[in-house]
Amino acid sequence: MALRANKAALNYDIIIVGGGPVGLSLAAGLVHYLGEFKIALCDRGKMAVPDDAPSLALAAGVTRVYEVLGLWDEMVTEAAPIAHMRITDSGKNDRARPLFLSFDGEVAPGRPFAHMV
Repeated sequence: MALRANKAALNYDIIIVGGGPVGLSLAAGLVHYLGEFKIALCDRGKMAVPDDAPSLALAAGVTRVYEVLGLWDEMVTEAAPIAHMRITDSGKNDRARPLFLSFDGEVAPGRPFAHMV
């Protein structure tokens, strides 16, 4: 079935292709700061939260962006602070487990370096 619309309905100031976390965040930021613009968000997938919604690890800088946009207060109710993270390129039972990157503690008092949402 072909999509048909008149030209006026397809007139946008900004079109964002991709409705994942980055596209949705960009759309929220643009609406927050440029609310008078007509913005379209397009994705080839269904625009709905799946039943098995995946988790995201958000660094402190990203949570700060969501605070500025007024979104973090709702998001934090579904978030868990990450106190420690060890990043390796090995399996849990491998004999050698080289550590590539690790995080511990907070970026500021009372502010964890990341959250799992």
